[in-house]
Amino acid sequence: MKKIGLVLALLTSLAAHAQPLYRVEIIVFARDTAEAETEENWAKQYDLRYPAQTVVLQPNDGTGASYQLLPDDALQLKRESTAIRQRRNFRVLAHQGWLQPLAPPAQAPHVFISGGQQVGAHRELEGTFAVGVEHFLRADANLWLSRLPAAGTIGDFAATPLPLPPRSEPATAQTFPVQTVVLNEQRRMRSGELHYFDHPKMGLLVLVSKQAEAAALTTPSQP
Repeated sequence: MKKIGLVLALLTSLAAHAQPLYRVEIIVFARDTAEAETEENWAKQYDLRYPAQTVVLQPNDGTGASYQLLPDDALQLKRESTAIRQRRNFRVLAHQGWLQPLAPPAQAPHVFISGGQQVGAHRELEGTFAVGVEHFLRADANLWLSRLPAAGTIGDFAATPLPLPPRSEPATAQTFPVQTVVLNEQRRMRSGELHYFDHPKMGLLVLVSKQAEAAALTTPSQP
């Protein structure tokens, strides 16, 4: 019986390692435009939280392991990132890529995303991004963009306090942003296609493809 158990455990381990990896690459940018400053674009209260299955991307160690940041020379959306940076009043907050296996959407880990200006324990862009598969790819973006109070000042206590980022040191006091907006959207996707998530204050570009196909992938132009 012990031998059977060991064989089953080995087969399970081999199946897990044989699961294909997908390359996920995202660009999140802010729109610092007057058109985006209307009051309806800035809500006061949100239910901001990190899911239990939140993964923090690790530095790249050259092993090609899952959930490690891809090196800059491996990113495929450089042209799109450059085009955004060249546009007036647009700022790239995060441009990241990583490898991961895909699980059903309900079980898919949520990857911690952050970028932009940092004040204390927080950055102006925070939140999570997840990709799962069940007959089709499904992306789940839950990103919030905050106007953070200057160091040593107090934010707007009518606004939603920001949840502490994963793996942060325990804070003695909550951080209340001056304002916050949220991009919260789920979308079906196809492998190898560039997808655009729109919001009056920010934008998100997403490219998901099988790792074996990524080297030969030609991405569409910016939407």
